[in-house]
Amino acid sequence: MKILVTGFDHFNKATINPAWEAVKTLPDYIANAEVKKVQVPTVFYESINVMVEVAKQFLPDFILCVGQAGRCPDVTIERIGINIDDTRIKDNKDN
Repeated sequence: MKILVTGFDHFNKATINPAWEAVKTLPDYIANAEVKKVQVPTVFYESINVMVEVAKQFLPDFILCVGQAGRCPDVTIERIGINIDDTRIKDNKDN
């Protein structure tokens, strides 16, 4: 089994992104599953393009995308991700 886990790079004047900091600490294998960790850019459309390219090469059975929700005090599961290009702050290329 293969699992792809992504986390974003820093954004909005931050020096780190806690999501990526958490993802990169994961082991390379969990039980018999290979875990591939990929940092994706916080840039509209570039992040999805990076993830799609990695998925085409790695062929994961599962994909888990980890992100930071600045106003959320807890770890939560987002049921539907919709922010491909709709957010209140600019991305890292000022889009």
